[in-house]
Amino acid sequence: MMREDDVNPNTISYTTLINAARHQGTDSSVCVSAQTLSVSLHVTLALAVFRRMPQAARNHQTYTVMMQGLIRVGRREEALSMLNEAAAQGLKPNDHMFRSHSASESTHTR
Repeated sequence: MMREDDVNPNTISYTTLINAARHQGTDSSVCVSAQTLSVSLHVTLALAVFRRMPQAARNHQTYTVMMQGLIRVGRREEALSMLNEAAAQGLKPNDHMFRSHSASESTHTR
């Protein structure tokens, strides 16, 4: 829709899409197994949006939101690789990114 109107998405629009996609399917009235599948599929969609966005548009918030989505569905290794990917792209991981990863480690060890 944006591109049809000659409007190019930016970091904010991409991050908003990723954040919205990772929150889909969280209605508490849905049974747990269907909800887990739904959330997992939406995080996969969020990851697809993330991968399609230009590298230059990715920032700390974009990586943090994506990492939180991956952690939420138990994809901790992928979240860790995002931390490494950000660093490899010259984006120094910040406190929010490290806290997201640390939170996944504490819930994983329980």
